[in-house]
Amino acid sequence: MTVGRPRLALGAWASPIQLKRAATEYDGWITSGGPGSTQGGWRKVFREGIKRYRDLGGQRALITTIRIDLKVKTVPMPEDGGFILACDPATAAERLAMLADMGFDDVIVRPVDSARYGNSQRVFDFTAEDAELYRSLVPVDTRDYRQTGTSALT
Repeated sequence: MTVGRPRLALGAWASPIQLKRAATEYDGWITSGGPGSTQGGWRKVFREGIKRYRDLGGQRALITTIRIDLKVKTVPMPEDGGFILACDPATAAERLAMLADMGFDDVIVRPVDSARYGNSQRVFDFTAEDAELYRSLVPVDTRDYRQTGTSALT
């Protein structure tokens, strides 16, 4: 069965020009989980970016490259740094709920093993149990995969 062409999302932080393009010429907007202090930090970039994107009529909003390690002591998220899930599962669920409350639809995580590789960004081979734990952090997504503009995180 042919459903249609693949959807294309534009990857950009929060440039007004690129957000307008994402909202009007693409099927979604992808932002990085790592805007640092040079961009004003994750909270500023995400809040301003999602508001501008939605005001322009944008439908699907995704965040990618969020570092996740649920086996470490909870690491605080500085306001002027990147968004991370280096914390216990309950804190990770709270942080993901913050993204849903801001209006994001999807999150792409990047598993790391801090105990094994230190503070590096090295991705590790995660297990089926790890994937199940990640899924348990958000409610089950019951949407039709062809829908847009409704958050899977809420």
